[in-house]
Amino acid sequence: MEQRLGGLAKAALDARAVSPEVAAKLAQARQRAVAHAGARRGFNPLRWLSEQFGAHPAAWGAGLAFGLAVVVGGTWQWQHARAVDPSLDLQLLADEAPLDIYVSNDFDKWTTATN
Repeated sequence: MEQRLGGLAKAALDARAVSPEVAAKLAQARQRAVAHAGARRGFNPLRWLSEQFGAHPAAWGAGLAFGLAVVVGGTWQWQHARAVDPSLDLQLLADEAPLDIYVSNDFDKWTTATN
């Protein structure tokens, strides 16, 4: 729709002759616009994000949902991995293992063998 309207406006403007004064003003305005655009060439992350979000809102929404799912899943997995089995504590307290087993390198082997 916009391209069609732009094409119609271009055709209407091309059909008319422009005076030299108007042509000079248009050339000055174009030079100012190009100079202004050149001055804003620095990278602005917020502007870049807003341009990208405006161009692809569905993709950004899906990306944000996926990121949230990864964070929630990772937090759940981390909490689950950190949980200590209370039966292991009970076995360690009730067992008659020698005290040096707790500081030896074989402690992990002993806990897996008794479970």
